[in-house]
Amino acid sequence: MENKLILLLTIVFTFCFGCIASAENSGAMIDLRESDLFTQEEMAAAVDVILEEFTKWEGCEMHLITYAGDDVSQHEMESVRKLDPDVYDECAVFYSAFRSPKEAYGAWQADEEYTYSWTLARKDKGEWSLQNFGWAEDYLESQQYTMDDMTAAVNAIHAEVDRMEGVKMRFIRYRGDEYSKGELEYVNSLERGIFDECAVFEVWFISPKEAYGAWEPDMLYTWSFYLARAEKGEWNILTYGY
Repeated sequence: MENKLILLLTIVFTFCFGCIASAENSGAMIDLRESDLFTQEEMAAAVDVILEEFTKWEGCEMHLITYAGDDVSQHEMESVRKLDPDVYDECAVFYSAFRSPKEAYGAWQADEEYTYSWTLARKDKGEWSLQNFGWAEDYLESQQYTMDDMTAAVNAIHAEVDRMEGVKMRFIRYRGDEYSKGELEYVNSLERGIFDECAVFEVWFISPKEAYGAWEPDMLYTWSFYLARAEKGEWNILTYGY
């Protein structure tokens, strides 16, 4: 169950496309998104530090790196300050999805998808320093819903994307309790039922290798999925898109 849940959580979301590119020589899709704290160049420099570390992980294949957002980065700055308040004055957090080696070794499970968070810090706009990295436990963090609730929602999204021929999911992230509560009025305005709970997720996925319909070929998309339910029943996907 644990490995299955890891795979579901690490499969890998926003209303619009972020700044998307392939990191040179890495094969990774990079989604820098928007930030009021950092320029695209500053975030790209942080990604370079992450990739420099990742190249040491023999047999691993990076799929996606995305900026976690200003709110997450500012919150994590509190932890960085506790370590040494005089060394750093800025913090940036990124999420990643990658594949473990084909053959298990060390702590790696063989050929599985992992999701990690990466925390970087700097002082006076200097060079980024990698502070820590590891399993990202806050992808589905919620005070409103249990892990069973969140897993059921993720499974519903996964099943929907599976019906999109040629699409490969990379990452799922819950947009948070406050945001989801704020969207309840919107989902009820869609007139597809009367609901008392709403959950909004961001989903990153790769479009089909060959273009068809409205798809651009082999491109990173970021969509929002809106789910709702009534009286603790099953989740309904009401709408999704960018």
